[in-house]
Amino acid sequence: MNKNKVFFDIHLHAFNLSHAGLLAFANRFLLSSNLSLSDFYQKKWLKISWIITKSILISAGKAAISIFQKRRKGKTGLRRIVNMLSIFENDIARQFQYLELDYLMLNPELKKIINRVKIPVNYREFSKELKTTWEKIGKKLIINQNEFSKVILTPLMMDFNYKGFDGLDKNSVHYYLPPRKQIQDQAIDLFAGIRQYYGHSRVQLFEIFPFKAINTQNLEYKEKEPIHRRSLKEVLNRSFQDFSGSDTGKKRYEKVKKKLKEFRECENPFNSDNYYFAGIKVYPPLGFDPWPESKCSEWEKVNFLYQYCVDKNIPVTTHCSDGGFIVVEKQKSLNRTSPEKWKEVLKAYPSLKLNFAHHGIRNNKINNDWTERILNMVVEYENVYFDIADNGYGDYYERLIRFILEKHPCREELKQISSRMLFGSDFMMNLRHADSYNEYLSTFSATNAFEKCEHLDKLSICTGNPFEFVFGKI
Repeated sequence: MNKNKVFFDIHLHAFNLSHAGLLAFANRFLLSSNLSLSDFYQKKWLKISWIITKSILISAGKAAISIFQKRRKGKTGLRRIVNMLSIFENDIARQFQYLELDYLMLNPELKKIINRVKIPVNYREFSKELKTTWEKIGKKLIINQNEFSKVILTPLMMDFNYKGFDGLDKNSVHYYLPPRKQIQDQAIDLFAGIRQYYGHSRVQLFEIFPFKAINTQNLEYKEKEPIHRRSLKEVLNRSFQDFSGSDTGKKRYEKVKKKLKEFRECENPFNSDNYYFAGIKVYPPLGFDPWPESKCSEWEKVNFLYQYCVDKNIPVTTHCSDGGFIVVEKQKSLNRTSPEKWKEVLKAYPSLKLNFAHHGIRNNKINNDWTERILNMVVEYENVYFDIADNGYGDYYERLIRFILEKHPCREELKQISSRMLFGSDFMMNLRHADSYNEYLSTFSATNAFEKCEHLDKLSICTGNPFEFVFGKI
């Protein structure tokens, strides 16, 4: 495998609204406005009306400013929300089909074919025509003036099972228990979508290697526990038992690719024993605590997790921005998400392979202490990475390069930072700011910001770097 001929999106998602605990997010949103769900069903109208009125006034002010600052005619926030909900409401196979079309549209000949029709229900038949042209052009896509024949996606699962609230008042609401959103249900839909994508696509541009969601608070530490709670060791072994810390990048890639092939050919795609993963995703705003303060059961569990990942060289991606899906109290979420929290982890496990998603961006600003701390850890530790997902809009790349050059002008440090930067889209959340995955991808392809620094290699961000993060050095 020539790693420079494969394009990577290291950070995207493949789930729908049935997987997220919407009631929990609604409750978190209300609490940020000094309201709660109980205020509604207890009809505290005076409090509610005052909060709503204040929110309307603030929103109206922001909307007025937005109208004057609007940079592109017709690109309204409402239209983008509808666009994002449209993709969220689709099944996961259709989501992968849309992504495949967005990549193929980078070729003018394929774009003409795709634009002739709306995405059809029978994607299998439509993709036959795409495949003919795809083969005619030599199975090549041009991104950033480089040819690619394959795209590797690593969908990051998210464990929404931690709700952030205990439930509702059972004297007022009959179905008062907090809704359960089992991670197994999300896995079933994800792998069914992967299977269906390969069954319907004739082009088969993608190799799809998911990251498994882990929240230690939803798992037991010891093996002999109540039957409805699985142990952390059991969950990790089921997905990563045959991984070895001595695997080369090539061997790990072939190992996971073989599992993908076996899954595509297995008789029962709904049997979780057939599922496969390339890494782990943790998400502090959904309740995961990277380093509990006291040596409690949670502390034992996270230490077991990190040692397991170090021993088997398993990559870990952690959410690291002040946004996202937040169900815990806001300050607690910030404390757990902060790169500072991970400093203790890296002191104990300096060889842990860790990716800081969104590179710690806060208030949509790059020049903040979180990003600076992450860059410092990249320089200090050999296996710390950062991705640029859900950031590539407007002049983002120019601002990022300026910030990196300002904080780390040293040639050797720049080369180190360049070798740990990863391209990611955060699809589907990036549709809040872009009309399509294709648009987001095209912005990255077109930017010449990296040319301003000879030590920051743009090609490696979407090829060699993510290959080494996911699989290891060749």
